[in-house]
Amino acid sequence: MKRFLPTSILLATLTAGLLAADLSADSSALSAHVSFLTALDPPRSVYHLSSLDSASSYIEKQFRRLSGNVEIRQHRVSHGSVRNLILSFGPESGPRVIVGAHYDVAGNQPGADDNASGIAGLLELARMLSQVSDKLTKRIDLVAYTLEEPPFFRTEYMGASSMLSR
Repeated sequence: MKRFLPTSILLATLTAGLLAADLSADSSALSAHVSFLTALDPPRSVYHLSSLDSASSYIEKQFRRLSGNVEIRQHRVSHGSVRNLILSFGPESGPRVIVGAHYDVAGNQPGADDNASGIAGLLELARMLSQVSDKLTKRIDLVAYTLEEPPFFRTEYMGASSMLSR
């Protein structure tokens, strides 16, 4: 049976380690990530798989620069395939903390709100965690999801639903 902890406990666990290491977010990196993702044209939607591929390639490149383990999960949809990207730190077994953000957008918009800014935060958290990864006592999976927007929101194809079977 899977056990889920309240968000406040998860954030306290992550934050304590980062503060103890005197790490802070790099605002210029956050801005650069948002700028890259929102500049993709056409927008990063399931109707524009080339832009989703560009976004996932960018995220993968950022993940691979760091010390964790990278896993790519392909998902087929009616007109192509998309990817969830996972960067893991800490021990292989035992309790796991999953932190996710999605990189797709709804409609024809740049998606700077919860999409690009969420991924920017995830990438910056990844950079900070990589600096303390040898001190982690829990497994931390950072996941960049896709298919979180309509028409896949709240369906079995939604990117986050794939993590429930892990």
